[in-house]
Amino acid sequence: MNPSDKTAGLQDQIADLFFSASRDLDRYLEVHSTEITDAEADQLTEFSQQLRHFGDEFNVEAARVRFAAVQGALADLGNVTANAKQQLQTVIRVQQVISIAEAAIGLAKAISTGSLSGVGSALDSLAKAVAPFVEKAGAGGGPAPEVDK
Repeated sequence: MNPSDKTAGLQDQIADLFFSASRDLDRYLEVHSTEITDAEADQLTEFSQQLRHFGDEFNVEAARVRFAAVQGALADLGNVTANAKQQLQTVIRVQQVISIAEAAIGLAKAISTGSLSGVGSALDSLAKAVAPFVEKAGAGGGPAPEVDK
């Protein structure tokens, strides 16, 4: 169990004890109203209100502890999300590099077979695979020039 959950749980239990004592005191006042003086009744009513007030304070503190724990979890979630985005970018870059390698292999195969149309198509594929890197580097980017087929 998380320490903050344990702390909040204990505070809830203490609050419940204060609320329970306040209710018991109120019931006592109802049952014994004819047996006690007005001054005693006023004093017991004041005690009951104080007990409820203490219960409220413990409930508020328990809520603060839980909120602080949630804030930490939200910060962790933000870090995990940022890390996931970074890893996704890495995967995308790796896929782009693989596309470049595949296009380069395709160009090499086309050249080795001597097919001009195959070379043109492979060169176009290689240019498209390299384009995202060229655009990021600020080297002009844009579509690759068409090769006569």
